[in-house]
Amino acid sequence: MNDYEIRKQEKIERYRELARNAEKQQSALWEESRKMSDAIPFGQPILIGHHSEGRDRRYRERISNKADQAMKAGDHAEYWNRKADALENNISINTGDSEAVVKMREKIKAAQELQDRYKAINVAIRKGKGDRAAQENALSELGYCESVIDSLLELDFSGRVGIARYKLTNNGANIRRMEKRLAKLQKLGEMETSERTVNGVRIVINAEENRVQIFFPEKPSEEVRGFMKMHGFHFAPSWDGKPWQRAYSLSAVELANQAIKINGDNK
Repeated sequence: MNDYEIRKQEKIERYRELARNAEKQQSALWEESRKMSDAIPFGQPILIGHHSEGRDRRYRERISNKADQAMKAGDHAEYWNRKADALENNISINTGDSEAVVKMREKIKAAQELQDRYKAINVAIRKGKGDRAAQENALSELGYCESVIDSLLELDFSGRVGIARYKLTNNGANIRRMEKRLAKLQKLGEMETSERTVNGVRIVINAEENRVQIFFPEKPSEEVRGFMKMHGFHFAPSWDGKPWQRAYSLSAVELANQAIKINGDNK
């Protein structure tokens, strides 16, 4: 795995660990609630007016609170597991991935091959000129098995066979979209790491991580923090220097400059 994939896996494992901890907490709270409930005789009501009424109500309230906490812990476990599942199942290409260009080229190649297969199928069917046996033979020569041929020659809602025009159109549009994305990824790949310091604040264009990073010498003001959060910057305490950062773009660089100006105005 490359650095991006390693970080992704570490994040998945961190989410799973948080889920496991929440599940353990839920189990412990349910057990505490059960033991406390067992101390009350089955069917025993609150004795209204008895000297034990207040103590009994407080005790039962504690049982209820334990149960509520257990349910919340269960919700937390479900939340972290969902986050881990989403990240695990996410096959989109991230610009921070050092192999993003290679992966995008592979996706484009696969989509182009699919487009070629779609076109070849329709050409083979047209050559059959409505003769089912001729169409089956042409599709068989392309390497398709009997079950696939039957599905290709099955009439759709419009009485047509083969690959629908909308599938060709959608796949072609997807290829063009990925080619534009590839061009952007290649441009990012040419970016070089650089940094500059303004009024003691460092702005780093981190080419390796595809990030614009701002390193403040001290905690920025609430106004500056609010500005950065509003424009997609996130505090990264796990990084050396604890920067605020977001994915690289020309607008991200300009926003970083604005944040530093606001920070200077507050001095």
